[in-house]
Amino acid sequence: LSQSLRDSHGRQIHDLRVSITDRCNYKCVYCRTGQVGAQYAELSTAEYLRLIHSFVSLGIEKVRLTGGEPLLRRDLVEMVRELASWRTPAGHPLDIAVTTNGHLLESLAQPLKDAGLSRITVSMDAVNQQTFERITRIPGSYEAVVRGIRAVSDYEYELQMAMMNRKIEPDIETVFMLPAEQYSYLSSRLVKELARFGGPTKDFVPPNVHERMSTKFK
Repeated sequence: LSQSLRDSHGRQIHDLRVSITDRCNYKCVYCRTGQVGAQYAELSTAEYLRLIHSFVSLGIEKVRLTGGEPLLRRDLVEMVRELASWRTPAGHPLDIAVTTNGHLLESLAQPLKDAGLSRITVSMDAVNQQTFERITRIPGSYEAVVRGIRAVSDYEYELQMAMMNRKIEPDIETVFMLPAEQYSYLSSRLVKELARFGGPTKDFVPPNVHERMSTKFK
């Protein structure tokens, strides 16, 4: 490439995260949006696509759509379909991902897959229903996310669970008490994701649980 994005160490930048909305359907206790609501205006579909296209022309290969809650955008499927038709300067399809709270996944898993989405990350702060809904402050949110994850499992997505270490520490044991039909929907990347967000898992997970997790999710 004659022109490419590079970081301060001269390494080429391949990944782009784009927040396509500041809106969210949750009111999480730790989140600014949960306290005061959306603060920033949204661009149109064409404007976001023009912005992303500029980055792709500079060597971006992976595009992650985030928010807020990106599934609130009515044009999300359209946006993903358009991105899936593009090619990188090297001629490869874009790697397209979405980070979501999962609340609306049940109805959107298939349309997004059909549009060309390949990866989904579900952010989940607890695996205990009461704790989860105390955080989101939305009744029924836990079951909605569980249904969404089950819907995703019906398609060939790469599913990742993004869990914040300190918030889930009291509930990690619950993962292993869930019936198999529930926790089988959790990604085998759980331990890797925990490490990514909080350092080595053994630093913040009780030793007996860490050993069981390492065995369960090898």
